[in-house]
Amino acid sequence: MVPLAPDAVQVSADVSFSVELPGERAMTGRLTGHGSRLEVRVDEVAMTPGSGGAGELRRMASAIAAWGLTVVVVVGDVVLLEIGRTEAPWWQRPITRSPHLRVVSVRAALAEVAGRAVPPGIRALGPFSTARTGAS
Repeated sequence: MVPLAPDAVQVSADVSFSVELPGERAMTGRLTGHGSRLEVRVDEVAMTPGSGGAGELRRMASAIAAWGLTVVVVVGDVVLLEIGRTEAPWWQRPITRSPHLRVVSVRAALAEVAGRAVPPGIRALGPFSTARTGAS
């Protein structure tokens, strides 16, 4: 993938969405933002981890970074991740295996990995898809 110049892609978004997977509750949310910074806000991440979920997230983060965009993922009241053009701390890179993923709420992420008490609204992460939605 050929990286674009910083700020090459500018976005203006205010989109509500719903995702339903077989056997799972629907996940609803809203994508908002303008310029090169967007926010995806959901009440609950309802999708369960699947094989390749982390790899898909890394590929998506790399593509978003190449476009010069940052996407902030907020679950309930918890800022969970920054994806794309972000400043990932050096100590997170061996874990995420990506310079384009920043875990903002380490506590929520660790709770999820450990399977312990997860903050309200956060059940699981993934799978993620980089499928195009037809937007240009």
